[in-house]
Amino acid sequence: MPWSSYSSRATNLQFHDLTIGQTMPPATSSLLGLNLKFIPKPPFTTSAREMEDSYNRFERSMHLATYFAGCGEEMEEKDTKLLVPSIWRPSCADIPHWVDTRITRFFKRLSSRFKKRKVRSNLHPFQRRILRDLRANQSIVIANTDKGLGPCAIELSRYIRDALIHLQDKSIYKIMSEEEALASIKQLRIDIQEWLDEFEPVIGKEEHLYLSTHLDENEDPFGYFYLLYKIHKEIYRGILDRVKACPRWQVQFTWCRL
Repeated sequence: MPWSSYSSRATNLQFHDLTIGQTMPPATSSLLGLNLKFIPKPPFTTSAREMEDSYNRFERSMHLATYFAGCGEEMEEKDTKLLVPSIWRPSCADIPHWVDTRITRFFKRLSSRFKKRKVRSNLHPFQRRILRDLRANQSIVIANTDKGLGPCAIELSRYIRDALIHLQDKSIYKIMSEEEALASIKQLRIDIQEWLDEFEPVIGKEEHLYLSTHLDENEDPFGYFYLLYKIHKEIYRGILDRVKACPRWQVQFTWCRL
């Protein structure tokens, strides 16, 4: 690496070692202080073979644009943003030959620019070693802190203990067995589907299809619990992430209607 890569350093690095005795290597802050949103470069550039999925999506978009060209005013305008993505594409017989010819030429020229080459890393060698060590160390958790104060490191055993202290608060949470949780989720699915069927005329055809489809396809209905540590107060708060939970689709519907 050139000397400028070592002499120039990022400023305002935020990392907190919460382990007992602060056992993390001193240079850890130079890596994790870059923030958890920092993305290390992959070892190789994108090859032409890895572009196949992108080519297929582009070709479908071009075929759709060609097929529906000139009939924009005649197409039915949807009054909602909650739509199930369509996988339909027009028949090749409905697409002019010159369109496919130009697409093929475009892909050929574009593929010549995507050669698999080794990438110069945006991390120093010592940072890459630290990253490998952190990935291999199963006894340390890299968590986030409250108020955007950067990541922190804490022992897995302490992280689990802190989470259990929060989850065992019976004034907030109810401890359920696995069978009870699965039964509760099953009943929730039934209640949501009954609600959708009852109010389908009010909800609308497209939104009813959207909500029903996501309800059927949801394979991970439970929320995820994690901790955010408050550095200056030496306490933490629990966060329940419901990104994949069943009611999320109803929340989206509610926000669109408000």
